[in-house]
Amino acid sequence: MRRVSDESGKQAGLRNMGRFFLFMIPSALGGAAILWIIAAFGWIDLTRELRMGQRTMQSVGLSVLPRTPIVLLAHDGLCLKADSSYMDGNRLQFYAKNTCDRWLPSPSFSYRIKAHNGTVIDSHLWAFNGDRAIGPQERREQYVHVDDDRRAETVELWMIDGRGED
Repeated sequence: MRRVSDESGKQAGLRNMGRFFLFMIPSALGGAAILWIIAAFGWIDLTRELRMGQRTMQSVGLSVLPRTPIVLLAHDGLCLKADSSYMDGNRLQFYAKNTCDRWLPSPSFSYRIKAHNGTVIDSHLWAFNGDRAIGPQERREQYVHVDDDRRAETVELWMIDGRGED
């Protein structure tokens, strides 16, 4: 009996390439469908983030993002003064000095992030790093990581002497 098809040599190679390409058609369609689904969910997430950003801006009365740099205001206590302060990105760094001739047993500082209409977006009260007491004429360096908020217009830094005296 004679074979109708010869599965050896050149014909076998061509038949195997045909099978390979027939296999690749559904694989390519499946891969394209997966990429399309990923793109669709990415678009949904992007539009959701944009809507959330617009709602948070509207909550403080903004229609466009502010383009001015954030203003840093330092408020001194009776004895605890902010020598210098600056913001570098999300890092608020300042130098506090005890200008009185007595020890400050538990000095602390507070910062408030405000929007352009005076809405307080974020605020924190912190103690100084290291030994809590600050001696007479002692100067202390401090830095904190401030949350990045696009609505922020001013950051107010408050020095608190530690005895309720601001």
